Amino acid sequence: MDRFREDFDERSGEILAYLDLLKFIEYAGAELISSDDKEHKFSITAQSRKTLKGAVYILLYNLIESTMREAICLIHETIYDRNVEFDKLRKNIRSEILKRLKNESVN
Repeated sequence: MDRFREDFDERSGEILAYLDLLKFIEYAGAELISSDDKEHKFSITAQSRKTLKGAVYILLYNLIESTMREAICLIHETIYDRNVEFDKLRKNIRSEILKRLKNESVN
């Protein structure tokens, strides 16, 4: 469970850091200048701002997807480790297992 929480916290931190970067870029002006080479500049256009903001949705999707994947794995591990019999599982979990088995046998 600690691994699950640590992964969530790490990914959430990455998203917050990215949002801080976007906020900085928003107030930085029309271009970024390289610290190594003052002649090397990058213009921040409306299109590039839109693209950077759109990436937030991908980061959030990845956070949700990985959190759900880890939660399902944790449930599976718990059922396996405790040697829970199929008949003792909740009805909705039994139904989901049977549905997946049926789909796998068809494919």
